[in-house]
Amino acid sequence: MVFSGKAGTPSGSVFVWAPDKATKGPVSIIMSAPDRKIYVYRNGVEIGRAPVDGFETIRLSGTYVYAADTTIDSNGQRDWISTASVGKRPPDLKDLEKRISTDPSYLQDIRALISPGTTLILTNAPVTNQTHGAPGFSILNAG
Repeated sequence: MVFSGKAGTPSGSVFVWAPDKATKGPVSIIMSAPDRKIYVYRNGVEIGRAPVDGFETIRLSGTYVYAADTTIDSNGQRDWISTASVGKRPPDLKDLEKRISTDPSYLQDIRALISPGTTLILTNAPVTNQTHGAPGFSILNAG
């Protein structure tokens, strides 16, 4: 897949940020442990991806889905609601944030998109063309 937009090199790997590919619609964020990447989709279109350091310290045993809450704690961190899980108990997101890292600029771009209802998916499955399914696949879209 060809990307355009901002790019950088955290840990020697390229990250991509192209929010103009989809300017409106719901946001979904997928963190894949085997890929060691954070993917960002808006209205079902991939607008970003970046490597994540520290995933080797996380033992995900399934897939966990969260929705961004309206509240933000005293440290400025958004609260998330665990909405579904396949596997063991869902990971504590605030602890997870302390243990993993990605390019700060990319993280800032993601945080700017998060609003109540944004979906976050943590998974021990890779994100591949086969996981996308048939043409027209979307994570979450406004249509």
